Amino acid sequence: MRADMNESILDLSALSRCQEKFRQQREDSSAQPLAKTLAKLEQWTKPITLNWHAPSKARFEMAISQARHGGTGSLSVRQRRVLAYHLSEFIHDEETLLSQLLDRWEDDAKKNAVHRLHVGGLFHSYMTLPQGTWQKRLRHIVRSTFKSMPSLSKGLKEHEHLLTDTPCRPYIEQMIKKETKLLDDLCKKLPISPASWFWQEITEQFCKEIASSKEDDFNPHIEWFLDLEKKIPVEEHRQNLLKTVLEKYAKGSRSSEICQALMQHALDRWGSPQLEKNRKWNTCAPEVRPMVCKWLAQDDLKDFYDLCGDNKQMDKQRLEFWLRFKNKMTFTKIFVCKEVRSSEDPDIRNFLEKKKERLGDLDDSKQNAIFMRIGDWLFIEFTQKNTAARAFVGKNEHHLADAREHRLHDLRKIGKQWIHHDLRKIGKQSIHHRNWQDTFLEQLREKNIEPDDSELDWLENLKLENPRLEITDHRPDGGYLWVHLPPNIHLTPNTKGLGKELEARGFSYNAGNYQKP
Repeated sequence: MRADMNESILDLSALSRCQEKFRQQREDSSAQPLAKTLAKLEQWTKPITLNWHAPSKARFEMAISQARHGGTGSLSVRQRRVLAYHLSEFIHDEETLLSQLLDRWEDDAKKNAVHRLHVGGLFHSYMTLPQGTWQKRLRHIVRSTFKSMPSLSKGLKEHEHLLTDTPCRPYIEQMIKKETKLLDDLCKKLPISPASWFWQEITEQFCKEIASSKEDDFNPHIEWFLDLEKKIPVEEHRQNLLKTVLEKYAKGSRSSEICQALMQHALDRWGSPQLEKNRKWNTCAPEVRPMVCKWLAQDDLKDFYDLCGDNKQMDKQRLEFWLRFKNKMTFTKIFVCKEVRSSEDPDIRNFLEKKKERLGDLDDSKQNAIFMRIGDWLFIEFTQKNTAARAFVGKNEHHLADAREHRLHDLRKIGKQWIHHDLRKIGKQSIHHRNWQDTFLEQLREKNIEPDDSELDWLENLKLENPRLEITDHRPDGGYLWVHLPPNIHLTPNTKGLGKELEARGFSYNAGNYQKP
């Protein structure tokens, strides 16, 4: 027996064998005290399985009632365990009681006597207490328990850094590298309450990392950032992550390019920014909402005409014309015909799924329409040729745009008709055609609506059509923007038309050239 005892000092498993011998020798009373000691050693070294489920409200009410009437000294081990889970509820009304409870656990920690049943509750309360003195005291208690109780839950020991001054840093460092293994392990082994400060802190810190990242490091991983939302259980913090990603993209050099993943994710989460009722967009920087509105306008216009790509009657020139105004559009909505709604074509089904509630219905069997709001005006364009566009402004404009369904017959009667025909102009010396795009541009300028393309871009395109033109911009030096006509140019109908276009853009004729301040 003496040899077995010497062996047990080096090998804990020998203690179990020794204990088994003592159990077999029950007639020997001297063995029983040692058997009890061995049992305690086994219990102390056995890994603890912590209970992360908070006790019921009824048990909490009974425990706190006992503490109020009999003092913290009257509480049983199990009653203190119940209160350990609910310390955050003491902050406003029971601070004296909270201080007494912490005093007692601090004394236990100094004696290495914190009861194992209390560890899960103390950790839970530490993760939910607001940052401050109470939380620091509780953190010290839990951290001291780690040192005195080597058999603490393995999961808690793997995330012991939560008890430091930078509890979120290891998770952030992994997330910067586009990894979440540590965060996933935490969520699996230590269910952190949605009410915990942890979620706010980790989201805020990671959002700062996103905001300060380089564009080349940010853009390729936008979908990964958005997918990270699934791991955050608090809606407020998920919104903050989406807001940060949108603002980062809006400040980048590629903000005019549609990011389909970001656009669709934001639409699913917050609805269309084109609708004032979706107020979550107002939480973002001012440039975000217009950016996504432009994306939607461009996306809707292209999808609108691609929808009828096989229709020989469709006029692609209409798409090209209205795309010049996409940045001015604050609202777009497509109304589809019955043929589209009932189609089994996979591309059309994908189109319908993509647009979802942003689509309306048109009672016609083949005609489709799109509403476009530019400034105070609403324009209605159609897919098929020989169908005039409509333009109007008035009290019913918002009602018409928000409607779920329209009759084609009614749409053709509202507002003013804009015809897509080349108009024949009769002058004193000649006859020439003016295309409908020029007519539309003139009508839009009368409403103070200019296309998105800059003046210089327009002039460069004009020069491609008229290579002999020369353009000089003296405006940076306080001068004029000049369009110089070639010397000895003959005033043909074509050059007269060119002059009209320049005058329509604010240029004035001066000594054979056109100038604009």
